[in-house]
Amino acid sequence: MKSTSKLIALAVTGLGLMAGSSAHALTLIVYVNNSTWAIEGFAGDANAPNFSDTQATFTDQYTNQHHRYYTGGLFDTVVVERSDTHATLVTLSSCNNIFYIDRSVPYAYVCSTGYNGAGNGVSGGQVIDAAAFQNGDLYIGGEFTSAGGYSSTSYFSCYRWSAGWSGVSGIYTDNVVTSLSFDGSYRLVVSGDFGYVYGPITSGGGNTSLWSPNTALWNEWHDAFGDCYWTTP
Repeated sequence: MKSTSKLIALAVTGLGLMAGSSAHALTLIVYVNNSTWAIEGFAGDANAPNFSDTQATFTDQYTNQHHRYYTGGLFDTVVVERSDTHATLVTLSSCNNIFYIDRSVPYAYVCSTGYNGAGNGVSGGQVIDAAAFQNGDLYIGGEFTSAGGYSSTSYFSCYRWSAGWSGVSGIYTDNVVTSLSFDGSYRLVVSGDFGYVYGPITSGGGNTSLWSPNTALWNEWHDAFGDCYWTTP
């Protein structure tokens, strides 16, 4: 009995250690050029990001262009430092796997909740890839299970230039997205380990499911998120 109790105690201790390890917050240190705020390197206990300085551009009503530079991966806190002196410029808590830099300010920002959201960034896993539309919206794919705290936003989502994560519920895939790219017809090619995609299948249509294993097309329609829709390749 004593040795059985000892084994049980060791097992419980081991599980406790595993739980503590998985809950460990990951910090990404980002080294930027002090003049341009272009990223020049990474450190910290988080792995290097899956992508960095991915540019999204928005053109306003006066034809002025504004740029954001996104970085995504698996991290919680981001510390932006000068690459020459390592002085801290800004610390972003609760980034949750994605953030962006506006070099015109210059400053770094979390991808905030938007309207009525429940959290910054994404939860449940890393952001693997990203692609920017011509209106400045950034589409992301990865292992995450929700974006901005909204339901029905797993594995594929959009951080909109003006509204953040607002309005993205109901557009997702049923498993991991590993790659995003554009084809010659302005369609976003979404690739991964999924079987179904969810969302509209006609411009302006209601959300439904579409069997399109491993690859699906998200059709860009005049750059408007609300008018995009899924088709099969």
